[in-house]
Amino acid sequence: MEFRDRLKDWLKQKYGNINKAAIAFDMPPITLHRYTTGVNSPGMPFLLKLRELGCDINWLLTGETQDEHLKKMQDEIEELKKEKYHLLDRTKDIFKVAESIKQYSALNKKQKRR
Repeated sequence: MEFRDRLKDWLKQKYGNINKAAIAFDMPPITLHRYTTGVNSPGMPFLLKLRELGCDINWLLTGETQDEHLKKMQDEIEELKKEKYHLLDRTKDIFKVAESIKQYSALNKKQKRR
């Protein structure tokens, strides 16, 4: 489903038809028809008016509701947290190896002095 389809669905659900919607938006029906057929794209004032009237602009533009977007962001945050803890564990392992090398090197130097 594309922007024009979501716009058409929302307008029909809210107003019943394009003509009634055009009256509510104080614009010629042909302009609204062009938006809902993809001939023209609406500008910012129209999108802001849609938002004022309760349209989820994120859904209108992307097809993704705000709740879906929020869930996606939360999932990404959880994945990043897991990756962070994994990297912290790997960093600890690297420091342990570095400390072992340091100790081995110091022991080796002592043995060479003897």
